[in-house]
Amino acid sequence: QHSGDTAMDSAVQFWDSFVSFTLNGEIQKVSSLPGDTSLNTYIREYAKLKGTKFMCREGGCGACVVSLQFTHPATGQQRVVSVNSCTFPVYACQGLKVTTVEGIGSKAKGYHEIQSRLAHFYGTQCGYCSPGWVMGMYSLLKSNPEVTMKEIEDSFTGNICRCTGYRPILDAFKSFASDRSTELEKKVADIEDLLKVCPKSGIVCHGKCKNDKNQRSPFDCVDKNHKDDCDIEFLEVALALPSLRLELRGGSQWYKVSQVDELFEIFGMVNGSYNLVAGNTAKGIVKDKPPPDVFIDINGVGFLKAHSFHSNNLYVGANTTLSDVIVLFEALAEEKPEYFSYLKQLADHIEKVANRHVRNVGTIAGNLMIKHESRYFQSDIFVILETVGANVSVRGDNEAITLMLLPAFLETDMYKKVILQIVLPPLNANCYVVKTFKIGPRVRNAVAYVNAGFRFCVKKEDSFRVEEHPSIVFGGINPSFIHADLTENYLHGKRLLDVSTLQAALGILSKEVQPDHKLPDATPQFRKGLTLALLYRVVLSLSPNSVKSQFRSGGEDITRPLSSGKQEFDTDSTRPPLYQPFPKLESLIQCSGEAEYIYDMPTVGNDVYAALVISKKGPGIMADIDPSEAMKIPGVIAFFSAKDIPGKNTIAPKNEFILYEEELFASKEIQFAGHQVGIVVALTQTLADVAAERVKIVYSKRRKPVLDVRTVVRNNDQSRIVLREEQEATATPGSVTKVVK
Repeated sequence: QHSGDTAMDSAVQFWDSFVSFTLNGEIQKVSSLPGDTSLNTYIREYAKLKGTKFMCREGGCGACVVSLQFTHPATGQQRVVSVNSCTFPVYACQGLKVTTVEGIGSKAKGYHEIQSRLAHFYGTQCGYCSPGWVMGMYSLLKSNPEVTMKEIEDSFTGNICRCTGYRPILDAFKSFASDRSTELEKKVADIEDLLKVCPKSGIVCHGKCKNDKNQRSPFDCVDKNHKDDCDIEFLEVALALPSLRLELRGGSQWYKVSQVDELFEIFGMVNGSYNLVAGNTAKGIVKDKPPPDVFIDINGVGFLKAHSFHSNNLYVGANTTLSDVIVLFEALAEEKPEYFSYLKQLADHIEKVANRHVRNVGTIAGNLMIKHESRYFQSDIFVILETVGANVSVRGDNEAITLMLLPAFLETDMYKKVILQIVLPPLNANCYVVKTFKIGPRVRNAVAYVNAGFRFCVKKEDSFRVEEHPSIVFGGINPSFIHADLTENYLHGKRLLDVSTLQAALGILSKEVQPDHKLPDATPQFRKGLTLALLYRVVLSLSPNSVKSQFRSGGEDITRPLSSGKQEFDTDSTRPPLYQPFPKLESLIQCSGEAEYIYDMPTVGNDVYAALVISKKGPGIMADIDPSEAMKIPGVIAFFSAKDIPGKNTIAPKNEFILYEEELFASKEIQFAGHQVGIVVALTQTLADVAAERVKIVYSKRRKPVLDVRTVVRNNDQSRIVLREEQEATATPGSVTKVVK
């Protein structure tokens, strides 16, 4: 069938034909599921472990977090990381140890200390997010038993809780920190029995185990009879072959390779579409992409995760995870400050990319390839690497390796080509100034409104005169914008501290930066203003002592201190148990994943799943609705709209309190974007979701939406104004005096 089949058949005996891994200590062998099956789907639907939840299905909320243990292919070290199971493929689990919330503690075998503390610090309300929080903290402590309060706080960006306000969760987890406060020590002592016998020493526990140098983890203070399922070693998993070849349901294929040459052998067999699988975190950004013919897991290729130095340049494996890049850059910035101190700036920026669970498996090359596929993607990795003049080494099927700058990479056809390494140049710290920025709705776990990078080689004693051609890079402007070329050309040879130079540069930048307007991006005016403000900020930061005191803070980096909270309320000690806080009864089973929610309940057989079809535009008229493309998908059962409702099509009949009847499904008038127009029924939720997106709606007579009260009043739109009562004016217009204190 494929030209390379014969060449590969000779090596088949060295390839596993199923994925082998452990799930909470039990061997799993998987070979018959679709190639895009997520680990979350396998855990919940096939292993029937409902403690791991899901919500966003794009790696943003943390409800689905599990722990992975694996051997790093470049260093040979054992690693433990948290990962979003909703985006991580089950077939990428070859040789891994997967641990879910059920694997670390339960009512039957005893709760883990993390589960117990989160419950007793009142860190749950609805409890749906709690298993994800627990597994995130579990992985963090497993990877670093001496974790600090700052590291714990920084890890919070990967999980969302919509109930508690985070303070009790933060307190619970900070109680595990090596530098936890005395107040947290006291809270832990209040929660745990002060006269508890220490399982280590056999004497009364004084809460001092954290000072024991032999203690490797906070877990050591837990009952020694409690053994995490993930700690059980299995020879079968340890001996899992590094290469894999699977024929999957639906005709697709899955390969796992351990050498770059193996990858190109498979390329010789591929005639259609393929995906290189690393962290698969792009699934959270790139939606509705059809599954490829071939999946190729490259996580076992050590060369793509290693780093080295050649001709003073730093070569970093392109498949290195963002978490590993942060650690590497911080270490090299300290070890080689003369030429690589700028790596600390890059590391700080990468910490703002996505969240910890994404960075643990998401890679440099993966991020760059999203940018390659979509110029609209505001890639922070692309911006910071282009700022410092990094190159990528790309190999094609002829074994030739090409070194290219990132703009050239964007124009390169990458079919059957691979990014091997990222090449970072040495930049003399005595000359070069490197600053990068990310401005977005949040510091982390958000796509930037605008990201930017500035690189200047300056002569500091001459008012920071720019000695070489500078680099000024912006993302989030428009698909074709990379460098502020005109501003770069102007600043070459100029003194940055000259006020006239700055004013002229800002004028030039304002003219050449022309942001597009594409929702949900911020407005073009706002984004242009950010570019000007960031250049101004860089100049202010160059020589703070040369800047007037009232402007100096504009160039300073904002360092947020550790957050803290305090709870105070009146008590009456004479009336116990009144006024005394008690954890709610279900908090422990919420933290262990044993609390059952609607979607965790067992199915009863012949279940079907539904997804609403909603309008993408509005207001206007629905001229036609066509579900034919959705109905062609195997497993889709039916589509229902307003015409299929046997009774009255309403969920809110008009009465004295409800002035306008609200239809269940829009029959003709679409009142707003997001108005439900029908529902798709299918054999699985995933099928229903996909099919709902394929229902075509034809719009006509579209109107400009009214989005605020001011517009209604200004237009005197009587259809939206209801007079309930009137009140006589007590003052005449112009007689009211406003005083602002």
